Amino acid sequence: MHAEQGERKVAFIMGAGKGSGLGCFVACAFARAGWDLVLAGRSKSRLRDAAHDVQQLGASALVLPLELGRDGGEQAAEHAVQQALERFGRIDALVNASQAAKVGDSLEHCKPADLELALDSGVYAAFLLMRACFEPLRESGGTVVNLTSAGAAAGQEGLALLAASKEGLRGMSRVAAAEWEHYGVAVHCIDPQAATPAWLKWATEYTQTAGELAAGASNAAGCERESGAGARSADATGAKAASEAQASAENALQQLSTTLETPESFATRCVELCTR
Repeated sequence: MHAEQGERKVAFIMGAGKGSGLGCFVACAFARAGWDLVLAGRSKSRLRDAAHDVQQLGASALVLPLELGRDGGEQAAEHAVQQALERFGRIDALVNASQAAKVGDSLEHCKPADLELALDSGVYAAFLLMRACFEPLRESGGTVVNLTSAGAAAGQEGLALLAASKEGLRGMSRVAAAEWEHYGVAVHCIDPQAATPAWLKWATEYTQTAGELAAGASNAAGCERESGAGARSADATGAKAASEAQASAENALQQLSTTLETPESFATRCVELCTR
């Protein structure tokens, strides 16, 4: 049951646009719990889609298109928080769910501009918003939830840029948790392990790629075969190898997907961290 207007808590979510990530799922979970939302992020259209979803759940929403790069980011963060306070009068939770990062390249192939993008959209944006939200969070006895990355923490190949941002965010969160505890502000970092739209897209592409590689192996085997009975045997062997490779890839992805929680379940955990 929703609280009366004026008693409703307010969550400020950075990276709240409806799309490939978890921000919109988190926003909807807060809405179901009776919170109002500040929806911030880079894409105005995706933020509007998220606003529609939370409003359907009974929440009020303030849409704030927001870029937090090093050129004007500090002022933009402070202005966004001021707009939130003018609209709702309070901020009870800050969720930093934004992150843009190029993945897949090994470190020697990464460019400085790619690193700058990862840092600016991730740890730097979170830093600016945590600073800007500190006073209203202190007044409300609020909570910060920063989304980190299990893959980055484990040193997964191809995630150098993501790791640079997410592990910086993890370390900053630990320090802030110790420092801000004295003011009644809780700070958490949480590793999403959810089957997001982005993850499902990657899984589909991975399966297709595995099939293409298997088909390529089949074609290569076919090029080397001799005619007659030998050719028919090579065809059968190549086709079988392609089929087995595809099935193996699909099976591995299916097993992996069963270990992941749903985005809705993860979002509910975020809300629970902010309910105290």
